[in-house]
Amino acid sequence: LPFDMVSIKFLHWTLHDTEQLLSERVYSAPWTLLLFFAVASFAFSYLFHNLRSWMDRSVGTSQPTDRRWAVGTIGAELVAMVGAASVSLSVGTGLFLAFSYPLHTVLGIPHRIIVIGVFLCVATVFWKFDRKSNRRMPMSQSLLDHALNVITVGHFVLYFVLAFVLRPEDTVSSGRHQPIGDCHHTTGTSAPPLCLDTFSRTDYDFHCISKPPNVGAYWYTVCGTPYE
Repeated sequence: LPFDMVSIKFLHWTLHDTEQLLSERVYSAPWTLLLFFAVASFAFSYLFHNLRSWMDRSVGTSQPTDRRWAVGTIGAELVAMVGAASVSLSVGTGLFLAFSYPLHTVLGIPHRIIVIGVFLCVATVFWKFDRKSNRRMPMSQSLLDHALNVITVGHFVLYFVLAFVLRPEDTVSSGRHQPIGDCHHTTGTSAPPLCLDTFSRTDYDFHCISKPPNVGAYWYTVCGTPYE
């Protein structure tokens, strides 16, 4: 959530205002984006560990915890890294559709309820397995492990610092954005253009330029907006 919230609010990228999948948001971040990142990360982690297990039994999932994190052969590490990176996005997309289509498209359940339900189920599973953990003693960590933990925590703390220190209304983004359309003409396409009269000004507007872009423009400048 901090990554999506800061990146969208500070115009690291802009989202299509007319896309229905992105309409439900929390702190500027679409609920569907949170769900997609979660299932894609799960797919990557699952594929990475199991590909290592299939390629090198000495670091397989059936080994003790400390051996599962040990360095395997070069071939096993390359296959796990490239394979997981190549396939996880497709698997994550399939998992996302498996949650979104029947629950939201068919049953009409809001995406925020779906995402909260998924995260609660995952948290329950983790808690249940942790209660039955077969760990007999705390796993020792090396200096490198501690350094990686500090880097991970610092990475996400940085987003909170940026959100408090910087002003999103001072942000300017020039580049390719959602094409500008004619508000009085409906094209009927699956990707409707942006209507300047009705679009949401929550994340950006055009206050920093002399006039809004013309109809048909797709390369233009947008300006950040303050926190609500």
